[in-house]
Amino acid sequence: LDGGRYVCAVDRETLADAGSAATSVRQLAGALLPVATAATRTRDALVALDTHGGTRLVVLEDDGQTYLGLVCLRGDRERLCLDSETLGV
Repeated sequence: LDGGRYVCAVDRETLADAGSAATSVRQLAGALLPVATAATRTRDALVALDTHGGTRLVVLEDDGQTYLGLVCLRGDRERLCLDSETLGV
């Protein structure tokens, strides 16, 4: 994030494979995680995840820049991961 603006995302495997401490996160990022806006229909968001084969989806405000959150599927790709702090649990 740059303030509240989404810049990029990387995953652990990419960081582990980077090899050089001099490599910047921005150089590694590319299109590693699919991105959707808050207005994206659930069905379309799931298609993006399936196309990518991943379990994490970056969600931005409708301006396409302001970071809103991250949707995460569990390993079974059937259930969502939930943040207990967000839910007040």
